[in-house]
Amino acid sequence: KRFYERTQSIEPFYTGGPLALSRSGAIVACGCGGQVKIVDVTTGAVLQDIEADGEQVTAIALSPNEQELVTSGRDFLVKTWDVSSGTKSRMWKSGQGTSYVQRLCYDETGTLVAGGCSDFVVRVWDAGRGFATHNLKGHGAIVTSVCFGATPRTDPNKLLLFSGADDGEVRVWALATKTCKAVLKGHDSAVTAMVIDVPTKSLLTAGRDRVVGVWDLKAMKIAHSIPIFDTIEGIALVAPLAEEPVGKKGKGAAAVEPKEATARDLEFVTAGEKGALKRWKVGTGKCLVTEDAKHGCAYEQLLATHGSTTLLGVTIDQSLLFQDPATLKTKKQMVGHNDEVIDCAFASAETIAVCTNSDHLRIFELESRACRLLHGHTNIILAVDCNAVAGLIATSSKDQLVRVWHLASGRCVGLGEGHVDAVGAVAVAPRNSLMCASGSADRTIKLWDLSAAKKRAASEEEDTGGEVPKLKLMRSWAGHEKDINSIAISPNDGMVASGSQDRSVKLWDAASGDLKQTCKGHKRGVWCVKFSPVDKVVASASADATVKLWSISDGACLKSFQGHEGSVLKVAFVCAGMQLLSSGSDGLVKLWTIKTYDCVDTFDHHTDK
Repeated sequence: KRFYERTQSIEPFYTGGPLALSRSGAIVACGCGGQVKIVDVTTGAVLQDIEADGEQVTAIALSPNEQELVTSGRDFLVKTWDVSSGTKSRMWKSGQGTSYVQRLCYDETGTLVAGGCSDFVVRVWDAGRGFATHNLKGHGAIVTSVCFGATPRTDPNKLLLFSGADDGEVRVWALATKTCKAVLKGHDSAVTAMVIDVPTKSLLTAGRDRVVGVWDLKAMKIAHSIPIFDTIEGIALVAPLAEEPVGKKGKGAAAVEPKEATARDLEFVTAGEKGALKRWKVGTGKCLVTEDAKHGCAYEQLLATHGSTTLLGVTIDQSLLFQDPATLKTKKQMVGHNDEVIDCAFASAETIAVCTNSDHLRIFELESRACRLLHGHTNIILAVDCNAVAGLIATSSKDQLVRVWHLASGRCVGLGEGHVDAVGAVAVAPRNSLMCASGSADRTIKLWDLSAAKKRAASEEEDTGGEVPKLKLMRSWAGHEKDINSIAISPNDGMVASGSQDRSVKLWDAASGDLKQTCKGHKRGVWCVKFSPVDKVVASASADATVKLWSISDGACLKSFQGHEGSVLKVAFVCAGMQLLSSGSDGLVKLWTIKTYDCVDTFDHHTDK
């Protein structure tokens, strides 16, 4: 093979901060530093990459027709963009001096944009022509939330605007007269989110004082104050859960007249610091449903599609969770930012297992970019290996543990305890998946029996949070003089190879643990070892910028490949063992033909090691 073509790239699209969900739920606009990325929710593909600000985007909103985007940033400018082309339509100054916009929202017609500013002023602009129509002053703190009321059909000029501030005050503005119609005082801390229910003429406000206020907009007074016992960052109105009708059933039963909805009938969902969505009923003030959250991450936003058919919870670790409003179960999860990728492996033809500098394993579906997070480790995961046929994934971590996972269910089905330092290498037997090997900074190699893990994986019993079966230790031995960086098992499961910081590659008999060969020749530590799928050779990648091939029979160095400008961190056999792929700290991936020593292609799509 002469070259490889890049077919996909899982890149960062959200690094925290502002985010906007379209009314249909088809796209989501995400802040990524000074950029805004328009992401297709179904495929996970980035449709547009908009250079919105030179420094940091502070606020984003999508128009109701999903054709226009408005952004604001640290450059003190408000800009509108065409979503389909990614081109800038208009631009104007956000306020006086160094005032920047904290929150943005469109009215339901898409003609007006409101912004809550850092200079305590609420500003309204004509989105189509790019000029200010209102400068509403009165708040005594930074404006933290803004929300337009419904446009009156009889008299659009009677449009109301609601704004909440960092001091807990909510103001109602009459845009026709440019005056404050009412001041609603019911919170002791920042008002983080607001939502309006038009049929009942109610306003729901959520604050960091752990309270949701339900306001009667006719009387401009609070009707209900509901303690939530969580610092609230987002709120969404949802359709009430269906109730069984009370009374006679069957033929001849009298038809029940639908009663007029009141504020007491409203149901809403909150998201906050405790990391679990909760569904509440206004009338009783009771929690109806609580999310079974395993991610344990605090929410920083909660968004909803039109009609609240889907909820989007955004966590502080840049995860996007699309959830069912009735059950609060996650329908799809996307990860906006992976940080540094430490290791990855194909878990199946459609999925890859990725470990980043975090304590949870990420399983990406290549078609939809959906990502599952598997929780269990308590420190950074350092290595991952998979047996796609058996559907098993093995991980090793700084927490000194080896864990085995079942791909289909996401359950941890085995736990290996015994290392006394970080476990930096792990490998699953490729032939029968009956064992896995691990190498650690404690300089030992351990072989684990996976029989119990495979039995647990085959069982259909649900994960109830009980004790994970312990992996049986088959054998353990001191392998190297320094940290073990890599480990591999031969295609016939009969031999184990290990690479270490002591600059050596060692070959071991898997059945007895006896040392068969010691391969010396690298001038610096060995980062990766791999068996050939067809020949009796082992490849090694080293910090001395070389890749070497070693004979299994006598440990001799057969070939050495030079071309990287820094440490070679990974190596893999491809094309039925006739070629090698290597990757290094120089940010390059190189394709080598073993027979001719030639580097036939170099891929420079990465920008770091």
